[in-house]
Amino acid sequence: MKYLNFDTIKKYPILEYARIEGFTPVKRGSEYTLKEHDSIVINHITNKFFRNSTGQAGSVIDFAMFCANNEISLEQAVERIKELQGLGDFAYEIDEDPKQQPSNEQKESVDKTLVLPERANNMRRTFAYLTKTRGIDADTVRDWARSGNLYQDVKGNCVFVSRDEAGNAVFASQRGTNTEKRFVADLAGSDYSKCFQINNTANTLVITESTIDLMSVQDVMKKKGRDLKDYNYMSINGVAKIEAVEQYVKVHPDVNNVVLAYDNDAAGIEAVGKTRELLDNEGYTGKTTEFLPPDCKDWNNQLEIYNAQQNQAAIMPGEDR
Repeated sequence: MKYLNFDTIKKYPILEYARIEGFTPVKRGSEYTLKEHDSIVINHITNKFFRNSTGQAGSVIDFAMFCANNEISLEQAVERIKELQGLGDFAYEIDEDPKQQPSNEQKESVDKTLVLPERANNMRRTFAYLTKTRGIDADTVRDWARSGNLYQDVKGNCVFVSRDEAGNAVFASQRGTNTEKRFVADLAGSDYSKCFQINNTANTLVITESTIDLMSVQDVMKKKGRDLKDYNYMSINGVAKIEAVEQYVKVHPDVNNVVLAYDNDAAGIEAVGKTRELLDNEGYTGKTTEFLPPDCKDWNNQLEIYNAQQNQAAIMPGEDR
């Protein structure tokens, strides 16, 4: 039996869980509340929440129970979080007999070992989801698959994989292809000091909040005539992992320009400020560029707008848009 350190479950960010559940975090001072529940206060540093109206408080596990109107048990809440973390194969209940308890080495191994999901024998669902639902160019999807950054697992999920120079997987995340049930999860053992990267030994680094946003930005860049090989890329998979940016520029001193292609919302704009401050401390003052989607929240939505405009131009050439 493989055991999971219970504290590992509690590390899953409450803000990420809130977004997955359809809530809208709103920054207030040094903390967050929810647009839909303004009595909720979330401290993203301690990863704890408090509900002023009822006094309910606690970790992300307690928050998961709150999201389910307290109609699920602690065990069910844990299972939901484990699914998001990609830890479904790990047990978390520890026998009271010390001889049956996992060693510290066993517990630590959960966080250090990245095991990729089994690969499917085709990419039909992934390809259809990314091109038809998300509007990603088919050539972009093929390029990611050929480079080993994307495949489909046996459950039909997209698996995004970041690899080191030796080709070893160091970070991976899954996204479900079922449009009626949202599923997004980073895999256990992923290195958050690196997050998702594509390195072309270029001098400019483009950073997004998600891998699909990254694919979308690449498509937009292609529409503008840019050579994608002239850039390196990173997805920090959220807004809370900007330390990976600091680590990146330390390891890649040849990078002399960083493009922040975050979401154009409160959380994204706040992340821009924090990332700029972090990069300024690393000597990047004046070398950071904002590239926010001009018409909507994120770059995948922006790509949809550009695709629609392009289609309209093809159907009705010469007319004003």
